[in-house]
Amino acid sequence: MLGGRLAEAAGRLLASSVVRDLDTTDVRLLLALADEARATTVTLADRLGLSRGTVQSRLAGLAQAGAFRGYDRALDPAVAGFPLVAFTRLRVQQRMLGPIVQSLSGIPEIVQAHGITGGSGDLLAQIVGRSAEDLFQIVATVLAVPGVERAETVLAISEVIPYRLGPLLLSLLPAAHQQDAQRSAPPRPSP
Repeated sequence: MLGGRLAEAAGRLLASSVVRDLDTTDVRLLLALADEARATTVTLADRLGLSRGTVQSRLAGLAQAGAFRGYDRALDPAVAGFPLVAFTRLRVQQRMLGPIVQSLSGIPEIVQAHGITGGSGDLLAQIVGRSAEDLFQIVATVLAVPGVERAETVLAISEVIPYRLGPLLLSLLPAAHQQDAQRSAPPRPSP
């Protein structure tokens, strides 16, 4: 339930990337990076049939537009000892959104949060924990934040579709380029 004040505050608080029209070369470059995020400029240039300078220029433009997020988004919290993932819908006092977000940002187990609409909440936080008891304590910490009125938490039992952008990017290409992009993708190891 994003009311007027909450929507206004969320617009100021939540950074958004610059919307940019992507051409076929941009999309092919992003697809190649989605397949092999650590590919070098030379590898990308060879794979896509572009000059190294073109790849560097395109990467710089995409970076400036905010296309690339931090590397920590690719890390699995389970490796650091946080195997449990929960999603908590928070109902908050809208006039206190700024201080609430600031306080929630200080809770390290909250790995992501979004302002949301509809239903019975205002924010949706993704939380990681070491155990069920740990998650219980983290949610108690969240509820102690002034202005947080209610929390509803669900535990994720399995990630059935991992975070991915490849199919979305592929849908942006004309049909002829989709086939080329799929053929040039490196083979994926089987699970």
